[in-house]
Amino acid sequence: MLPPAGVDFISFAGMHLICTMFITTDSPGGAAGVFHKVLDPSGHAALLEEVDRVLGQPVGDTTLRQYLRSKRNKLAVHGTLEYCSQPKDVQAVAFYDDALEQFDDAIEALDVAVDRLDRDLAKLESESPP
Repeated sequence: MLPPAGVDFISFAGMHLICTMFITTDSPGGAAGVFHKVLDPSGHAALLEEVDRVLGQPVGDTTLRQYLRSKRNKLAVHGTLEYCSQPKDVQAVAFYDDALEQFDDAIEALDVAVDRLDRDLAKLESESPP
């Protein structure tokens, strides 16, 4: 069993990767995440529809996308590491069983969506000329 610091590190690493792959953007109005930057210009944006739909699912009074973005930005990357630096709707998720259940369900759905994206990308690669 991992010590709490190890669990926290792995949780943050996963959250940071999700944000980098599907949420963060370098400029306002720009493609969100590395996958959009690659797939949108190549005409394959539709492959990300399920991931984007899941990221838009409600988690308490926010969405999974905003919840993950805030946690990453406010607690680890650009923030103060202070819980109170997060928006109130993101903070509130930790206090409500319904919101925590929505989070768990959304993360599970995201796992399924990313697995499907992986299969779709592998199929696309196999169909591409060498």
